[in-house]
Parts: sequence; structure tokens; C-alpha cells
Amino acid sequence: MKHKYLLRTSKIILLFILTSICSSSIIAQTTLEAGDLAIIGFNGDNPDQFSFVLLVDVTANTEITFTDSGV
Repeated sequence: MKHKYLLRTSKIILLFILTSICSSSIIAQTTLEAGDLAIIGFNGDNPDQFSFVLLVDVTANTEITFTDSGV
């Protein structure tokens, strides 16, 4: 009986470890901080347009969102 309990516990721990490893690699994104991005051009005509450059390397699947909505 004790053997079955240990086997079940080890399976649960292994599942937890594998889930933690997989979930952290799936949602990996670069966290941008102040100074990591520079606006290099802006046109305020309708529609608004702008250009930017990244000053740091970013990983794949990194999302950068801009908005002109108020706070």
C-alpha cells in the first residue's frame, strides 16, 4: 500500500515539474523597460502614424502594443 502511495506522489510531482517547465517556455516574452524603445518619427495627420526602433534584442512572440486612448 505504501509503495502505491509513493508511486502516485512521484507521478504528481513529476507532472507538476513538467507543467512548470512547459508553461514558462511557452509564454516567454521580453519585458521592455524605459529606454528600450525609441520613437523616431511621428505624423499627426489622420490617420496618425509613427515609427519606432527597438534598442534591445527581443525574443520571438514579444508583443508591443500602442494606443492613443486616454488613461
